[in-house]
Amino acid sequence: MVNLANGGFISTNNPKIFEDTHYILKTLQGSPVTCAGLTEEIKNTPENLLKTIKACEFLKKEIKTVLHPDKSGINVAVPVNEPKPVAKTLRKEIKVNGGGMITVCPRYDRINKPAVCLEIKNLDIRCLEENNLSEIAETVNNTI
Repeated sequence: MVNLANGGFISTNNPKIFEDTHYILKTLQGSPVTCAGLTEEIKNTPENLLKTIKACEFLKKEIKTVLHPDKSGINVAVPVNEPKPVAKTLRKEIKVNGGGMITVCPRYDRINKPAVCLEIKNLDIRCLEENNLSEIAETVNNTI
């Protein structure tokens, strides 16, 4: 749960993976500014993760139909018959600055059923307030 609004990273504690990708890592080195930001942002990850999980729990209670309502996580999946048009409508109705939070399934790294995923992990932690989450839930309920 590190958000610098730029790029991404993969973490491992397996030295073999690190050794096997050393040549790639040398060519893709991050800027000193990004590395400094990462160093600071990592300190916030426990709080960010907790807030994101709580936001997902709230949404799972408020949205009429969700997949895995009793599991914790950082995304909320909503089954729909026609994911593409539903996602298009949700993207238009739920305004997110600096990126998207709606993905379409089936997708190998999400859910292998027709659904839309609300990528709550992509939202700025400061916007995960009840009034914003209620608005998201109401928009989803009105769209599906």
